[in-house]
Amino acid sequence: MYFTKTQQKAILFIAVILTLVIVNHFIDQFLHPVQPFDFSRFEEKFHSRADSIRNLLSQEVDSSYNADDSEDSARQTTSPKSEIININSASLNELTTLPRIGPVIAQRIVDYRNQNGKFAAKADIKKVKGIGEKTYEQFEHLITVK
Repeated sequence: MYFTKTQQKAILFIAVILTLVIVNHFIDQFLHPVQPFDFSRFEEKFHSRADSIRNLLSQEVDSSYNADDSEDSARQTTSPKSEIININSASLNELTTLPRIGPVIAQRIVDYRNQNGKFAAKADIKKVKGIGEKTYEQFEHLITVK
């Protein structure tokens, strides 16, 4: 198979360009070697955060398996403090003693209370984002609005 002069020039041009690219790549690697990065610090943070999330999730799963549908078992699985909490005046710490209420939802309750005024009825707490019917049922007997 024979190539015309134009085809030979094109093949030579492509070969020269390819050679230049390869040489440039090797020179670049020689002048700027890739430094290995130590990811151990990030891996430690990742694993510690993953472990804490797993622990939180396992606590939620354990508590949901331990809870019965009956009201009596719900009262037994609630916080050790079974004091009635006034949701119109409770602090963040007091609100977090309620079952299924963590610091984030407690802050939402306080924010809702500051923006909309006092709760008129206990069930009004369900207007707070993150508190649904099932969550409300778990602490309904522990709250008041008086």
